[in-house]
Amino acid sequence: MGISTGATSDLSLEWLYDRRIGVFTLHSSHRDVIDRWCEQIIDLRRTYPMDKPLLLAHDTSQVSITPYARHRLQQLSSHAIQHKGRFAVIIKDGVVERGISLLINRMFMQIYRGVEQGQCFTTKERAIAWLAEWLTP
Repeated sequence: MGISTGATSDLSLEWLYDRRIGVFTLHSSHRDVIDRWCEQIIDLRRTYPMDKPLLLAHDTSQVSITPYARHRLQQLSSHAIQHKGRFAVIIKDGVVERGISLLINRMFMQIYRGVEQGQCFTTKERAIAWLAEWLTP
């Protein structure tokens, strides 16, 4: 079911459901990792077919959203994705993370302007299940 592409020890993009759901997983919040993550998001914006819904999950549950990461995500809003679809952000299951989930969701909504919905989750399984709902008629 899953296909990994562009995988390194600190960043991966896995495609599920016949390449209809993409899952970015970050294992580091170092600047070079954040830069590669943002570049891959920009590349997807340019190359993903406009006639297909873009369903992406960003698993940040193993890293901190640093000030640099927030800055880079804000910069991505100038490269806003215009595809229809959904995005999910997987965050740590903690009090602080749940408290800032609204802020995280708002940052991603600026990047994914064309999408219909975005939501934060504390498990990858729930995020993928929510994205997969889009695939059922």
